[in-house]
Amino acid sequence: MFNFLRFPKILPMLAGAIALFSVTGIVPEVVRADSSLATGNYRIAQSSIEGLEGLGAIEGVEALQQVMEKMLKTLAETSYAQGETALEEQDFQQAMNHFNEAIERYSEYAEAYVGRGAARAQLGDQSGAVSDLQTAASLFQKQGNTEAYQQIQQVLQGR
Repeated sequence: MFNFLRFPKILPMLAGAIALFSVTGIVPEVVRADSSLATGNYRIAQSSIEGLEGLGAIEGVEALQQVMEKMLKTLAETSYAQGETALEEQDFQQAMNHFNEAIERYSEYAEAYVGRGAARAQLGDQSGAVSDLQTAASLFQKQGNTEAYQQIQQVLQGR
């Protein structure tokens, strides 16, 4: 079971989500999403949230999606930090595992693709590293981070 107490940033978001669940009356789908999130089934949780739209709770669904995205991003940040630590310790396989986890939790996390690319390069997977850097560059560009985008482009051109 997921221990929310280990991640204090999540508690205020969770409190807001619970209030939202009560107000909108969409508890069954929310419980399914919450239990899926707690067991690590992020895609099922997301599909449960998206399924709420059919229940006529559009405003509630949008707010819930924002809460869900924040929660997943917070969890992804934790995995990313663990990946960074593993990179520093030169445990590249473990770093890659943590970055994979971060990406699974929040697929728009450009920095996690950079980290995974670095781990892949150290493990000899050059094509995987290039692919991750290209994905990161695309995400940075989409997010308006032109400095990070340009830095990655320079790395890709210098390979």
